[in-house]
Amino acid sequence: MIIEEGKINSAALILDNIDYEKDPAFVFLMLAHATEMKHHRSVRKILHTEDTVFKQKINSHDEYKKLIVSLSEVLRDTAMHPVENLAVTKYFLDSLFLLISDKGSLKYDYQHDYLYSSSLICNGLKISKATLSRYVNLGLEVVETNKHNRYPAHVTFYWKDSLWSSRIQAIFQAFKIRNRTRLDIIKELEEENRTYEKSHGNKSFYEVYAQVKNPDELEDPEKYYDWKDIMDELEELTNEDQ
Repeated sequence: MIIEEGKINSAALILDNIDYEKDPAFVFLMLAHATEMKHHRSVRKILHTEDTVFKQKINSHDEYKKLIVSLSEVLRDTAMHPVENLAVTKYFLDSLFLLISDKGSLKYDYQHDYLYSSSLICNGLKISKATLSRYVNLGLEVVETNKHNRYPAHVTFYWKDSLWSSRIQAIFQAFKIRNRTRLDIIKELEEENRTYEKSHGNKSFYEVYAQVKNPDELEDPEKYYDWKDIMDELEELTNEDQ
């Protein structure tokens, strides 16, 4: 047994009693519970969203086993700083959830004392608030709350290191792409269309290319085809909605 602050490490006890041959969704839930136990001072609860759909079959058992081992090792670790340990644990837990599910996200309910203000995060990372906003768009974690403190302490661990920030951006994009709705796609296409229109004096695709008979004869036919693909897909999705 591992002793932590004079008490038995309940996370280690959970790990010792998990049947890793069971359904991956069950194993995941047990590992999430072990994370809650180990980091109870920082995390109240770890939940998956209601739209979560777990896979019937995992594509890569080698990757699954590797993530299980990584999670077990970091959850058993007692030398690592708690914030750093939670950061690494969360990354592996998110990666495991991404691997074993087709849809959905994880929601972390943090203790209030674990959340920092934007000013403290900016000071810790030595960045401006404008840069912080850009990082949020790239995947820096921010909690949805009307309170002043909205940033988990471990974001400074991730974003001080280029390797870790790259990993967080990659997993953020993976979740974003697979969970986006038809409405999200329409909004993205509309934004791309507006960008093209602005670059052509706020004229529409049909106004700009009204007289074009052979697009291949244009100076830059790729722009024509890219913009046309956007309009075609946008029209198709809009018609499906109707």
